[in-house]
Amino acid sequence: MESVSDLKALYALQQVDSEIDILKHSFSALDKGIGERTAYDAAKSAYEQAQIVLKETETSHHDTILERDSVEGKRASEEKRLYSGSVQSPKELQAMQKEVEMLEANRKKLDAKIDDLSKMHESAQSRLSETKSLYAEAHLALKKKIDSYNKASSAMGIEAKSLTKQRSEAAKVIPADLLKRYETLRKSRDGIAVVLLNEEDDSCGGCHMSLPTNTAARVREGRGIVTCDNCGRMVYYCGR
Repeated sequence: MESVSDLKALYALQQVDSEIDILKHSFSALDKGIGERTAYDAAKSAYEQAQIVLKETETSHHDTILERDSVEGKRASEEKRLYSGSVQSPKELQAMQKEVEMLEANRKKLDAKIDDLSKMHESAQSRLSETKSLYAEAHLALKKKIDSYNKASSAMGIEAKSLTKQRSEAAKVIPADLLKRYETLRKSRDGIAVVLLNEEDDSCGGCHMSLPTNTAARVREGRGIVTCDNCGRMVYYCGR
């Protein structure tokens, strides 16, 4: 038959198990930096996109300048021929004049495009600088959060090893059948199988229902393992 010392050992085990449960809950509640990771990914994506836009703008600006210079070269060449006196045919001179005018109009369009691209390039550079700064800030925030998580996780890991060892030692002195009964009861009672008797009103420390007088007396006198008629938890009186 189970003794009061067995119940006392069970209560001690219950204390350790409660600490383990609290530690597990605390670990699961640790902030892994999901928000910081999301912000970091968004900042990184924005920065990379800004790099792409700047590169595309620079390439377009460079290519348009080359195109404008080529058109201007052709225009200057045609204009030189037009006024060189080497061409006498009115029809040919007229065609050359139209070609010069067309090249001039094209050059002006390209000049306007270059101006627009210059503004776009300036805007792209500003955007790149802005996103680079936000990216750096997000990276730092994520690093701090990860470092904090790793530090807390490591400390909890050490504590978990200590509690696991304590539990192993505490469980050794408890009869196997009683330990099995205790663990089964814990699963069905939110992790609490052994509770204290409330001395003020002789109620169960788990469900807070008053115990019958004879039941409370058995608990106080330590007559075996006494359970609450309402919740089924084992009731322990530590005043003995």
